[in-house]
Amino acid sequence: MSSISHITKLYSINFYGDEIQTLVTSSSAAVDQWILSIYNLYPHRRRNLIVGLDTEWYPSFSDEITNPVAIIQLCIGNRCLIFQYLHADAIPVSLMRFLESRDFTFVGVGVEDDAKKLMRDHGLRVLATVDVRDMAAEKYGDLGMKRLGLKKLAFALTGKMMKKPKEITLSDWNCRKLSFAQVEYACIDAYVSFLLGVLILPTVSAGNSDKVHYFIE
Repeated sequence: MSSISHITKLYSINFYGDEIQTLVTSSSAAVDQWILSIYNLYPHRRRNLIVGLDTEWYPSFSDEITNPVAIIQLCIGNRCLIFQYLHADAIPVSLMRFLESRDFTFVGVGVEDDAKKLMRDHGLRVLATVDVRDMAAEKYGDLGMKRLGLKKLAFALTGKMMKKPKEITLSDWNCRKLSFAQVEYACIDAYVSFLLGVLILPTVSAGNSDKVHYFIE
């Protein structure tokens, strides 16, 4: 872990008029506070919480090299956390407990792969995941949705177009100071994952859906 001072910055990211309060940090204490704020915001709905999850890492242009996850994005409502794992002072116990909790269902496109990579790279276990493509295909009776990426799925279901420029997708996610464009990209990915989860899985929880994938050691 890096010993250089940690960066914590709050952004307001706009997506079609929605303002997403986005915390970008490498501080374990800041992550603790963010997670505590989520518990305080949803004291009576914790067992039904859907969380948008995504990860980013420095791209590898070789099949033989895979770089580790650099940032972890979590989104609930209009609150987003971007945790710069590679620059963290410590790995927050609160984050490990959050990811392992049966009270939350983590959603996204290819989210099970994200969870596997987090476990493989950093030993972080995400207990319950749901791929929104599978649920969308079932809900709307369109198996073609299983093959869509997040951008196309979001447009098909909400009419909202995400920007995914390659210069950002393939940018240096290991850098200590993320650009605004990187923060915006990372935030919107997690936020849209959350929106689709709420749209498609209005009643899902980690304990009541056979579509939830559970991590098995």
